[in-house]
Amino acid sequence: MNKNKNTKIILFSKAPIVNQVKTRLAGFTGSLEAAKLYEAFLKDTIVLVDNVIDSCGDDNKIEKYIYYFPKKAFTYFKALAKGSWKLSLQKGNDLGQKMMNAFYEQKENINAAYLSRQDCQNEDLNAGLLSTCHNSIIIIGSDSPTLPSAYVKDAIHALKKYDIVLGPAYDGGFYLIGINKINGNIFNNVRWSSHYTLKDVLKNIKKEKLNLKLLPKWYDVDDYSGYMRLKKTLKFIEKQKYPNTLSLMKLIDGKNRKIF
Repeated sequence: MNKNKNTKIILFSKAPIVNQVKTRLAGFTGSLEAAKLYEAFLKDTIVLVDNVIDSCGDDNKIEKYIYYFPKKAFTYFKALAKGSWKLSLQKGNDLGQKMMNAFYEQKENINAAYLSRQDCQNEDLNAGLLSTCHNSIIIIGSDSPTLPSAYVKDAIHALKKYDIVLGPAYDGGFYLIGINKINGNIFNNVRWSSHYTLKDVLKNIKKEKLNLKLLPKWYDVDDYSGYMRLKKTLKFIEKQKYPNTLSLMKLIDGKNRKIF
């Protein structure tokens, strides 16, 4: 593999503010516990990405970013990043706008890097391609703390030849999206936060004739069914990989609802 090739991994996240995150979970965990659980997901997802990067070795240069919200949470995320993640504020009115703005923002950073490198100056920067020097951008959410690292690695490798990689979620959304070519039409008329989300995005991708790779399905933890699926998952995997999530779930289950 060409060592000039670069992947940017973006973690989309919100500050764990009570009654502003995981509101569907709050109905059975409590509002404070739901916010703490989201924070545990976020911390374990950071560890997940760090482990993926460590396992990729020197042949893949991977940069990592946290795109956070709201603006006042900068200090919180700066402490969470511990200097190893770059921070940027989410911009846009809905999830689609925020993700597309993140893609374009990173593409602008990439273009600036190209212009400073002789081995990249022959690339067609206006064609929408991300070049052989910086070849892909991946966005993942912070709602899937037990996401298999192999799926993220598959996305990195698939973007060598595919325009777009999607990780479909069981609830009709997606847990990961990666691009090799930016196309602003892929998020047109998407019904966000619904079981139509993935279907709408796939329809747009097909319309734009983009080369797509689908990853295996996984789940977000947004509601009771996701919570129950998470508990089942934790029974059969290495629990030390998800210490924050596991400890919070044990507290939430309480004395009368022991599951582990």
